[in-house]
Amino acid sequence: MITHAWFVTDYLKAVEFMLEVAKLDANNVLKQQPNMYILRKELLKIELTTPKLKGLSNADLALAVQICLLPQKDYGIIPVMDEKTPRRELRMKQTEKMNTS
Repeated sequence: MITHAWFVTDYLKAVEFMLEVAKLDANNVLKQQPNMYILRKELLKIELTTPKLKGLSNADLALAVQICLLPQKDYGIIPVMDEKTPRRELRMKQTEKMNTS
């Protein structure tokens, strides 16, 4: 399974991002139908997998690339690695950015 998470700064724009992902998927021949969630109004999570294969397919990888190419800043979302503590991760990134400036 491919999983990716983003911190949500604008709930409605994050929902628009999910709609764009659904449109990308609708244009794919295999129609992967990714699992998409907004948790605690602050974390957007997308999971890609092919249940029939019990793993990943080329279609999952292709959709993942298409998702990564979407302009995430336009949708009020910020990529995070740790979905359990996204706010802490963002604070650390901001601190690092201030220290390098």
